[in-house]
Amino acid sequence: MDATERTPEGTSIPAPLRHEESRFHLIDIVIELVDDGAVTVPALKPTELYIRGLSQIGDEANGKQFPLSEASPQRWTVDGLIELSPQAEEIDCEVRGEAGDIGTARLALKGVSLNERVTTPVETSDASSQFLITWKPVEIQLVNDTEEDSSARKELLERSVDMYRRFKSTGRLTDISDAVSTLRQVMETTSDTSKNLTTVLNYLGTFLLCRFDHTAHLQDVDEAIRVQTRAIGLTPEGDTNLVAWLSSLGNSLQARFEHTGDLKDLAEAIRVQTQAVDLGPDVHADLPALLTNLGNSLSSRYETTGNLQDLDQVIRLRKQALDLAPEGHAFLPTFLTNLGNSLIYHFKHTGNLQDIVEAIRVQTRAVDLTPEGHVDLPGWLSNLGNAFLHRFSRTGDIHDLSEAARFQRRAVDVTPKGHASLSAQLLNLGNSLLSQFNRTGELQDLTEAIRVQKQALDLIPQGHGALPLLLTNLGNSLLSRSNSTGNLQDLAEAIRVQKQAIDVSSQEHADLPTFLANLGDSYLFRFKRTGDLHNVVEAIEVQARAVDLASNGHANLPLWLISLGNSYLSRFSRSGNLEDLAEAIRVQTRAVELATEGHANLATLLTYLGGSLRSRFERTGNLQDIAETIAVQTRAVDLTPEGHVDLPRHLANLGNSYARRYEDTGDLQDVVEAIRIHTQAVELTPEGHESQPGKFSNLGYAFLFRFRRKGDLDDAAEAIKAQARAVNHYS
Repeated sequence: MDATERTPEGTSIPAPLRHEESRFHLIDIVIELVDDGAVTVPALKPTELYIRGLSQIGDEANGKQFPLSEASPQRWTVDGLIELSPQAEEIDCEVRGEAGDIGTARLALKGVSLNERVTTPVETSDASSQFLITWKPVEIQLVNDTEEDSSARKELLERSVDMYRRFKSTGRLTDISDAVSTLRQVMETTSDTSKNLTTVLNYLGTFLLCRFDHTAHLQDVDEAIRVQTRAIGLTPEGDTNLVAWLSSLGNSLQARFEHTGDLKDLAEAIRVQTQAVDLGPDVHADLPALLTNLGNSLSSRYETTGNLQDLDQVIRLRKQALDLAPEGHAFLPTFLTNLGNSLIYHFKHTGNLQDIVEAIRVQTRAVDLTPEGHVDLPGWLSNLGNAFLHRFSRTGDIHDLSEAARFQRRAVDVTPKGHASLSAQLLNLGNSLLSQFNRTGELQDLTEAIRVQKQALDLIPQGHGALPLLLTNLGNSLLSRSNSTGNLQDLAEAIRVQKQAIDVSSQEHADLPTFLANLGDSYLFRFKRTGDLHNVVEAIEVQARAVDLASNGHANLPLWLISLGNSYLSRFSRSGNLEDLAEAIRVQTRAVELATEGHANLATLLTYLGGSLRSRFERTGNLQDIAETIAVQTRAVDLTPEGHVDLPRHLANLGNSYARRYEDTGDLQDVVEAIRIHTQAVELTPEGHESQPGKFSNLGYAFLFRFRRKGDLDDAAEAIKAQARAVNHYS
């Protein structure tokens, strides 16, 4: 390559020292797939760039491998810089993928101007795909120990920070990848004895963690932990920066735990973040942030163990951070929304409605404090929507459900196109739309939920940490549509994507029990549709594994036990084996016992237990079982607030049990109760809801029972009217 030396007037540089003072490098290396609409990207995924003869031109055996990071589904980058021989005129590159070599490129260096980007085609054997390699040659002056404030290095550092901030605003992964690449140049040209090296290392760790948060490439968080650990090792005790370095390391360790499930990482994160809080004086300006970071790691431990003491400590720390932050503090909305999220967890664990009310209050304040166009606004809106959705799950108030969807639609609308967080906003919107369908029975809501969930999947690369969650949620929506329409193709697709969610999760993934339980629900539904006993066996196997993996205090364990019990009950209905029925009642009784009074799902747990007890009554005729069935179903109804989406279903179950006991005992008061309860269930069911015919049919049978007993023609007329309403629903 041709380079022009520029030196201060009157200063000469001896020739032998020239390349000790400066060196030539390639930076900003990007491999890009030109999309023609026909290429399947995963099959052509590049993983490394192999370059021959870097240290001695002409030495073909002297090659070097450079790993590629996936910046987006069609763009891969080489982090850092590649040093060249000063005599190099061209270099040969091989782009390699998971399935073998993809292609080659010869980079012509001679005659290329420094600091200008160059694009070279990659020659591939597959004519249907076209890759380009883009690169930039630069000459970097080495920083001597006596040149701490090198203007060249300072310029690169400022450039990397600008790119990082731009990424936070735009969400374009190319920006954060460029920030990482540029900062690597600063690190690699900074002396180990430089007093600024620790700052550079900590910045690099922060940038790598940021990219990991959006791509889930484990090598990024591994590198972040290495450079942050190195920064701490270079920082003497008493240095004011040490608390920040420790807290940042804790953030990276916690992020790696969330990806791998390695509890050693989480324990170390809590240890170093506790050390950071202990080292920071009470008046330290960063103390609210230090407390927040420690709270995040403790929250991860709570999610893993279900230990309520951890969650109580998280709430205390986040309230303390909020109290220490003055009005107008830059991170005040962050502290508010984090506290709100902790209160939501507390609500899910205890069922205390005041928790969710307070969560909505603080997260509303976070949104109000955040101006339009702010980078964090989409996340705050989405969190607020989640809070409303959780309150809806307890109260059944349709207004809360509408608010959840409204805020999450707004979150999607204000997220820039191409932003790395858009998939998360779409995921949350999909959850609200699915809940809306479950409340109204409107297939349009379910169709839109599936559409946005598929859109979210299309936006994230393979290997992304959110991929299992997106897959399992899509599976849940497809299962709901199959349940509503009877389409077995939707059911098969639900099982496929839910199995994929499990396959792409590590065995230690915190949400693996959830993924297993969801797959079990789909297997069970397919058994009910097809009668294939193999499906219910599969359901029991994966649901039992979910239960075994969950800690005893896990907030969702009662629900997983109920699902397992339902599968045992279904197998009993096919086999008649009383051991299956006994096991169903055992695990569902345990579910009810584990749920604290006020648990958000306690009414549902009781309803399912009642169903299993009813089945045993049908088999044995023991009136004690039907009496216990009515008792637990009555408790379920009493726990369900007016307007709740599940109240009609709970009422219908209770009414059926009263009617069934009447058939055995002939006690007229039972059929009177059945008519009263079924009438209430009909009145509370939305017009046109898919469950409406069943509710009218139940009511019709109850009136028919009383007519047969008393001979009152008014009862016969009511029975005919109710049954006609049931039939007319389908006409």
